[in-house]
Amino acid sequence: MNIILHDAKLFLSINNQYIPKEESDIYTMTWILIKSCSYKLIPNSIHDFVIADNLKDNDLLIYKTSYILAASDNELIDLTHKLQLPVVFRNRIIRILGYLNKLDNDISIFDLLPDDIIKCIFA
Repeated sequence: MNIILHDAKLFLSINNQYIPKEESDIYTMTWILIKSCSYKLIPNSIHDFVIADNLKDNDLLIYKTSYILAASDNELIDLTHKLQLPVVFRNRIIRILGYLNKLDNDISIFDLLPDDIIKCIFA
């Protein structure tokens, strides 16, 4: 599982931490801060990484992106609870399953959308 570099930098920045120049050092600092629980703010992307890390030994099924996007909220309630989310957040479900390698991206919609739209979806 890898945190997106931009998200790692944001996490360090909003918690008034030094951002190292080397990418590997950024990830190390991010992991240290996560494990220390001494952060004040945590973006959803980092929180989702923590959730995924906590669930990495669970036996979750592989889900299709198209199913998550098309399913009703009621159909996603059980998965939402398994992923420790308070309500159905499709973008967060997709991100957590992606971190866990439990996501079958069976659609290429993300290849068709502009980057700014994708950033809004996964913000």
